[in-house]
Amino acid sequence: MNTQSMSDQKKAASRIYSLRSRRLTIIAFYMTFLLGLFLWYLGWGAPGQTPLSHVGWELSRNPPFLLGMLVVPMALPIWLLICLTRMTQNIAHRPVRFLNERERAIRERAYPLAFRVLTLVVVVGMVLLFINLYGDILNDATIATIKRIGFLINWEVLVYVTSLPTVIIAWHERELFPSQE
Repeated sequence: MNTQSMSDQKKAASRIYSLRSRRLTIIAFYMTFLLGLFLWYLGWGAPGQTPLSHVGWELSRNPPFLLGMLVVPMALPIWLLICLTRMTQNIAHRPVRFLNERERAIRERAYPLAFRVLTLVVVVGMVLLFINLYGDILNDATIATIKRIGFLINWEVLVYVTSLPTVIIAWHERELFPSQE
């Protein structure tokens, strides 16, 4: 009876954390990044500086508004990352001695891919920076916007970098919890 209930629990866990639900969580995770940047772009700055800055300027004196402006771009991605980590049973960051052979193989496939993706992002960023330093790809208004929301960009890059292995495992692995039959 006890083994029957254990297999029922594993089947329930595999239904809850299906590939589709993991991928939808990943999409929501990255959409919160874009939403956060969009909100900060629209409403943060001196009046007349951004499309909705007059609204943001007036509401910035209101502490609940400021809390809301911080929750969406900062706390929501962290919450979704915690959900993804639980969905993948923390394979990406658990110490090796606690992983079985299958989980080690999954992790060993994810880390090199995460490194390649990170390298690509860094190289593209360096190329854009280089072109902007010696050319005029970005106008002054865009540079002012980047300076205005720069700390948020740094926060989001930090969360993005630390989430890459977990996201890769959650996206690629069809069956994280094989049935014990």
